[in-house]
Amino acid sequence: MERNNKIAFIQIKLVEGWSDIDIRRAIEVPRSTYFYWKGMPQKGQYAALVRRQKPGPNPHSQWIL
Repeated sequence: MERNNKIAFIQIKLVEGWSDIDIRRAIEVPRSTYFYWKGMPQKGQYAALVRRQKPGPNPHSQWIL
């Protein structure tokens, strides 16, 4: 299951009345990750759901010989 699907799964199961422990066991994520993902939609952090591409190397940090 992908990350976005797991976050949606958490929200759906909370509405259905599942406990935190049951949800964590179902998606197999660490406790800290679960509670971070659980709080994302309430905090308006929808942009964090989209994976960002890591920046490439900084050309100015290259040594000039």
